[in-house]
Amino acid sequence: MISRQIDTRRTFRPLPISILINTANTFHCDIRIECAGGDVDAKNYDEVLRNLKPCSPFLLFYFNGNDEQAAQKTFERIFQN
Repeated sequence: MISRQIDTRRTFRPLPISILINTANTFHCDIRIECAGGDVDAKNYDEVLRNLKPCSPFLLFYFNGNDEQAAQKTFERIFQN
């Protein structure tokens, strides 16, 4: 399992949740996002829409599975552009 805190302010524009969910669904590993005292399954649209309430510009991502390193690098990259 990899955990990585990602600064969401590094992107020049707000990232649509559809990009977040579609990116998560390209990987076979579990991807969770910790925010506001709970965690959210990044692959579940309803859960992300309902429960992703960032209380700071940093989100803590958890990657667990076969391609966790590739997922971690991709998520860091999408928040840099």
